[in-house]
Amino acid sequence: DDVERYNDTMYLIYKSTIDKMAMWGNQYLSRDFFRLLVQSTFRKNICFVEARKDGRTVAGTVNVVKGGRFYGRYWGCFEVGNYA
Repeated sequence: DDVERYNDTMYLIYKSTIDKMAMWGNQYLSRDFFRLLVQSTFRKNICFVEARKDGRTVAGTVNVVKGGRFYGRYWGCFEVGNYA
């Protein structure tokens, strides 16, 4: 249950997409939102998936898990690459 230590990374992943797609969307979640999210009882429904390269996070997605299903809404990357 390490989601709390990732709250800043989750925010930066979210922000990276907003910054790149500014013409299509607006930032409506704050750094405090992510901090409060991981401190809430809802944290049991949060799954942060990250892609790492050379020991650092390069991409990730913040998902809500409910009823055995993942709902991915917030995703982003710090660098673009073909990692498939």
